Amino acid sequence: MVYFLHGNHSKSLSLSTLLKSGFTPTLKDFNNFLLFLSRNQRFNAIIHFFSQLNSNTIKGDSETLSIFTKALIKEHKYEAAADFLRTHMGKSKIFDKDRIFDSIVQGVCIFSKKPEKGLSLLTEFFKMDDGIFPSSYTFCSLIYSFSSIGKLDRVVEVLELMSDEKLKYPFDNFVCSSVISGFVRIGKPELAVGFFENAVKSGSLKPNVVTCTALVGAYL
Repeated sequence: MVYFLHGNHSKSLSLSTLLKSGFTPTLKDFNNFLLFLSRNQRFNAIIHFFSQLNSNTIKGDSETLSIFTKALIKEHKYEAAADFLRTHMGKSKIFDKDRIFDSIVQGVCIFSKKPEKGLSLLTEFFKMDDGIFPSSYTFCSLIYSFSSIGKLDRVVEVLELMSDEKLKYPFDNFVCSSVISGFVRIGKPELAVGFFENAVKSGSLKPNVVTCTALVGAYL
C-alpha cells in the first residue's frame, strides 16, 4: 500500500481513503509525492501509486508521465516502459522522452541482453512522425551488443541508421573497434581488416589505440 502525506496531516492515508474523506490534493501535490518517492528510490511504490491515480481517473501531466516511465526503467521493466511511451507519443508530452528512450534501448541491450528487441524499438520509434532522436551512445550499445554475438548483418543495419539524414552521427573509434572485434569473433579477420581500411580511406576515422588494439586481434 502506498501512503500519501499532505500538509499538517499526522495520519497517513491511502489515496482512495484520502479522496473519500473529501480532501482533494492538487496534481502538483501528487507530483511532489512522486518526486519524493523517486528521490528515495521507491520505484515500485511509484508504479503502484500511478495505478491508483488511474483507478481514480486522475490524469497526470507530462511530469507525472515522465516520473512513472523512469520508475519502470529503474525496475528494469523496459518493454513496459516502451509500451507506455508508444501509447503516449503524439498524445501527451513526456519530459526527456529522448533520454528516456535511450535508457530503454540501452537497458534492453545491456541488462536484458536482447539487442534484436532494442533494434526493433529503435527502428519503430525513429520512424514515428513525432519521432525519437536517440543518442550516439544508444547506437554504440546496439553495435557493441550485436558485435559481441557476431551478428554483423545487424551491425550494418545500425550503421545505416546512424548515417540517416536526421542524425549523421560520427563514425568513431568505439564503433570501429566493436565492429572489428565482431568480425574477428566470427572468424572473419579479413573482413575486419577490410572494414578498418575502408573507414580510414573514407576519412571518417582517425584510429586511436583502442581501434588499433582491436585490429591486432585480426592478425593473431
